[in-house]
Amino acid sequence: ADCFDEGALDCLKCESVPQVSVKGTLALDEEYSADNNLSGRVSFDKGVFFGIPVRGVSFDYAYIGDKLSFTGGRAIGKDGGTVTGSAALVFPAFGGGESFSLDFVYSGRTMNELADGLEMDMGERRGKVDGRIRLSGPLESGAYSRLEGEGSIRITDGRLAQMNLFMGLTEVLAKNVPGIAGMVTQSQASADFRIAGGKVKSDNILIEGGLVSIKAAGEYDITKDKLDFTVRVQLLKDESIIGRMVRPVMLPFSKLLMEFKVSGPIENPQWKYISVID
Repeated sequence: ADCFDEGALDCLKCESVPQVSVKGTLALDEEYSADNNLSGRVSFDKGVFFGIPVRGVSFDYAYIGDKLSFTGGRAIGKDGGTVTGSAALVFPAFGGGESFSLDFVYSGRTMNELADGLEMDMGERRGKVDGRIRLSGPLESGAYSRLEGEGSIRITDGRLAQMNLFMGLTEVLAKNVPGIAGMVTQSQASADFRIAGGKVKSDNILIEGGLVSIKAAGEYDITKDKLDFTVRVQLLKDESIIGRMVRPVMLPFSKLLMEFKVSGPIENPQWKYISVID
């Protein structure tokens, strides 16, 4: 009792009886926190974690010194996707300087599963999601500028064209390239990204459709809610044989006529056509 502040575990709700083991020593006085050497395992069949329904949950934990570690974590989402990973919290003696780190892998998850945790309405958007994220920083709200991390994401077998970002693309394409608007339908996406200084950066965002694909590079400022990306629209998919044959021929056309600047807030991005003169 009293080892957690009230509400510290509100993110976790067990809908089935949890199994908890514990063994070791826990210091009740911060002055002796170096004596902490506690470990065990937690598992339960069904519950909710940060708003996401999960089942088959299990993880090991250890509280040694001022560090609380969670390892061997595993959970299954409502659509059968799996999450594995580890995390750690550091609580220096006498308070101050608390920090966290995490390393999660998403495998075979769906956009529908992620929508619960992100509190987003995906509408008709769908897709299979695989990804990984490593993140660390201070354990306090609003500390985006001090977050450090990296990750990757890939969406396949999807339907992404109804996202605000692509609706903006459809509008600007219809204005500058007549006849192409109805062909903008993206079915898969991928990107590697870095997080530092309050910004998410990527040099290789690729959003692909049957006829039109999008390559993008730039950054998103989390605190200012500001996009700053350069986007090039190209024909066909990177991985298709026809695409590899046609793209070198079409590169000058794409470079001169199909480049755009994306800026503004993430919920209402502004697309600007980069003209030949620009």
